[in-house]
Amino acid sequence: MSKDDPFQDTPLASSDLADVMGQVGDAWLELANAKLLMTGCTGFFGAWLVESLLRATKTLGLCTKITLLTRNPGSFERRMPHVANDPAIALEKGDLGHGPLPDDFTHLIHGAATTQGPPVEDQLNALVEGTHRLLNTAIRVKAKRVLFISSGAVYGIQPPELERIPEDHIGNLPSGASYGRSKWQSEALCTRFHQEQNLPVSVARCFAFLAPKLPLNAHFAAGNFLGNALKGEPILVTGDGTPVRSYLYGTDLAAWLWTIFLRGQAGRAYNVGSEHAVTIAQLAQEVAKVARQRVDIVNPTICAERAPRYVPSTRRARIELGLHQTVDLAEAIRRTLRWHRGMPRQ
Repeated sequence: MSKDDPFQDTPLASSDLADVMGQVGDAWLELANAKLLMTGCTGFFGAWLVESLLRATKTLGLCTKITLLTRNPGSFERRMPHVANDPAIALEKGDLGHGPLPDDFTHLIHGAATTQGPPVEDQLNALVEGTHRLLNTAIRVKAKRVLFISSGAVYGIQPPELERIPEDHIGNLPSGASYGRSKWQSEALCTRFHQEQNLPVSVARCFAFLAPKLPLNAHFAAGNFLGNALKGEPILVTGDGTPVRSYLYGTDLAAWLWTIFLRGQAGRAYNVGSEHAVTIAQLAQEVAKVARQRVDIVNPTICAERAPRYVPSTRRARIELGLHQTVDLAEAIRRTLRWHRGMPRQ
């Protein structure tokens, strides 16, 4: 267990997992007796996906077998023993870029996103190549469904005048946007495999989230603010607080990803996020209000002429899949703080 994230081995709230189950509904039956391979799902996204699936397979008797591909099974088992020791889970040591890949699966969720290790460009080139190898394997085993977990970073810089960014927006990736470019290249591979080899692959472009298991000490403002609150510190805004974001809670994140995976149109991308925009300063104020702390803004005079935005349009997910946000920002903050403090949801 890491001293930086002392709650990472704590299971998600039973009530939250029940919410995910209810939202996904009978789409879960697609995974009855399935063999699901998941890559890159040993962190925040993976916790919500795996724990909700374990809940569904036990409640509905799905008998789903889940293989998690990880570079370090021992580390994962120490961090999340309640998942690693579940009989439905198999941890397989492996790397997308090297060595043989698992080929005993009927369904695939590919969410790998390297953030540590060799130089960034080398990591991300390896990620694209690993995606190519994995899609080839999916074709060989005739996978029934594939989900690629991408990112809103594929759009590059969102034009300030564009209130919400839709899936058909032609992005403008700056030269240094290696992460966004690698996701875009991986998406292009998914499109090619669908068009040329009829691979049933859908894409989820994920934006920003606020929920249990979000890192508290990384480059996520929401996690940093929650970390301040849990320590009883002032909520510290290190910039001017003007950037605009939106935040989706974990129950909606998991339900949306499962629905896109099991009901999404093959060859199609769907934004995953909230349409309810807030500035970073407003987010800090909301966390402070719930946690009863004050807010400190370090550089209040450094204001951009037009604050950068990162807010999706979710019209496609709403119209085609019936998805919608069920947890607002204040409730997301309350639930996350309760989880960290070990309090039951009221």
